[in-house]
Amino acid sequence: MDAYLANLVKELQVGRILSVQSYGTTAKKVRSSLTTYIQRYARQSGDPEWQKWKVWSNHQGLVVRDTATGQLGIAESTPERGAAITPWVDYERDIRSGKYKVRVYEVLGASSTAGAQAQSNWIAKVKGTFYDYLAYIRLTIKTLFIDLSDISPTNWFTSWLKSIGDRAAGWKWANWCTEGVGKAYVMDPPGIDIYQTPNPTPATHEQVAGELPRKPEKKTTLRLIEIPS
Repeated sequence: MDAYLANLVKELQVGRILSVQSYGTTAKKVRSSLTTYIQRYARQSGDPEWQKWKVWSNHQGLVVRDTATGQLGIAESTPERGAAITPWVDYERDIRSGKYKVRVYEVLGASSTAGAQAQSNWIAKVKGTFYDYLAYIRLTIKTLFIDLSDISPTNWFTSWLKSIGDRAAGWKWANWCTEGVGKAYVMDPPGIDIYQTPNPTPATHEQVAGELPRKPEKKTTLRLIEIPS
């Protein structure tokens, strides 16, 4: 474990994204519902092995570093604290205990300054905001039943439904985990649209890393960093 954590810390560069698998009841439900969504999409796309797809993560955060102290942290949005920076030592403790498993991703094509810009954006625009509980309604509909943005409008009602699906879910002034990370990068600079949707989820994160089935027009924007044990 010590060797793994030492190698992991080496890859925690500012602006990289930490993806988390945890084991609480809510975390398991999130992964289960997102897996339902991915399997439905794969089945509708004609994949004969649609049942093999599983969503690994239930949470994302941005790797940041305090410019004054040099201490690493994870900028994240959680129901318990809203948008706040968790010291890396807390994450390390939870990884050691088996509470968390994590993966690290880099943003493809990002400039050498993009990570620092994303950190600044997160601190300026996301930090301190409330957790976006209202978004759960739309995201639950999307994952378990239908993605409204996929509707082909044929009349005023279906056009209205699609317009709802194309808008960001929840409150404009609040954030859920993946949403906050996406906002930090899509702001210009660095102006990188990682998730290519206003409603990104952990499943979206894995789609744009090339790990799950996705729409043909969705680009690969993330790369998993392999961590030696």
